[in-house]
Amino acid sequence: MEHRYFLKIVACILLLLGCASVNAQAQDYFPQQLDNRWTYIKTGPAQSRTTWSNRIIKYKNGRWHHSNFWGDGIERKLTEDEEGNVSEVTNSSEPHLWYKLSAKGSESWSLSLTRGGPPCVDQSLLTIVSNNETVEVPAGRFTNCIKIRFSNRCADAGVVFQWFAPDVGLVKQEELSIAGTIVSELQSAKVNGTSYPSSFQIEFSLDSLEYTYNLMPPVNENAPGPRVAARIKLVNATRSTVRLDFTSGQRYDFIVIDRNGNEVFRWSADKLFIAALGSETLRPEESLIYDVKFNLPGGKNLLPEGAYTMRALVTATRPLEASLAIAIKHVQ
Repeated sequence: MEHRYFLKIVACILLLLGCASVNAQAQDYFPQQLDNRWTYIKTGPAQSRTTWSNRIIKYKNGRWHHSNFWGDGIERKLTEDEEGNVSEVTNSSEPHLWYKLSAKGSESWSLSLTRGGPPCVDQSLLTIVSNNETVEVPAGRFTNCIKIRFSNRCADAGVVFQWFAPDVGLVKQEELSIAGTIVSELQSAKVNGTSYPSSFQIEFSLDSLEYTYNLMPPVNENAPGPRVAARIKLVNATRSTVRLDFTSGQRYDFIVIDRNGNEVFRWSADKLFIAALGSETLRPEESLIYDVKFNLPGGKNLLPEGAYTMRALVTATRPLEASLAIAIKHVQ
């Protein structure tokens, strides 16, 4: 009888261990599925902000095609085996190992890129230094993240840390530059059918996607540019109250970017805001709308014809952003 109880106890322990093993394997730190997409907001030493995005655009011959994983604009073909080893592959070379996401203890490995990438990342020595990190970024709060340390020969350049969240992927990255630390944080994502943040939405709309300068003579050099009517709508779709904190009286901004990535207009450039902390609170299902009207640059500063991107920002301590493609035309 005692042997039977002993066998039952052993069987239960093995069953529990088996379940734990299955759960561990279910932690996918590098989820790959067609049309998965991630957008990051990159903050530089002088609080300058840019965004970059990565999307899985194709699956062919067992390889997932990522459009821009490192933010360098290079498409890369990636594979992942059952042990969580992520590698970059080409048509004419052996796999280049990137990550060993199941590495234990102090195990380290070298990251190898086929080409390009951020400065000093290629041939960096990687080590998982934690597997229970909690990371808060604009896309949400993620637990049980793994933290990877990068070691390289560059004194003031290169990625130093990355954080990967289970079933989400890369959520945060820190890198060094001569000017200081650069941090990229996940702003939004759609991974395996789930959207992040799942709780908070920003909607951006314009009265038109095409704005026209009237250059029929006589031309008034002091005339303002085309009038824009913009709307930013924030929606709290969570079950709890959300608070947005601000460091000044400014609540939003609008930026126009040309096709080369140059900023050609910023709504707040000629404005002053009260230097006081503030906040906006949204209860569950509540929304907040900012309706703003302004003119694009006119006179000698008018925008040339062409394609542009207009970005709408909510200037909270954790900024929210959306963008629309617009066109500028001239009538002469």
